[in-house]
Amino acid sequence: MWSPAKVVFTVTALLAIIVFLVFFPQKRESSLREAPLLDVYFVHKDHHQVGCAQCHHNYVDGTGRQFGCYQCHKEDESVNLLVEEQFHGLCRECHRERKAAGEESGPIRQCGGCHKPDTKP
Repeated sequence: MWSPAKVVFTVTALLAIIVFLVFFPQKRESSLREAPLLDVYFVHKDHHQVGCAQCHHNYVDGTGRQFGCYQCHKEDESVNLLVEEQFHGLCRECHRERKAAGEESGPIRQCGGCHKPDTKP
């Protein structure tokens, strides 16, 4: 038989899990839609061996917009929830493939390897 303390603990834990499962996805979606992208250290000259169209698909599809990735990937509702997945997938996967091939690669696991540190007070 369960003691009253175990019942209270179990109910509290279940409620916490339910709250997390209900509210976390909403908060995550809101953050992906509204929060600015984190600054990334990216040096084009270090990526000269990669064809431009591998990252800049707008050169391939003919849209050729004058500004960077940010406008579409953050402002277009059809893709802005995928922004983190898209950029991490593109960059990190390339780095992983190069490392697995024994080639020099960029950072793979540490956020600070690509993202600038937060300079806010």
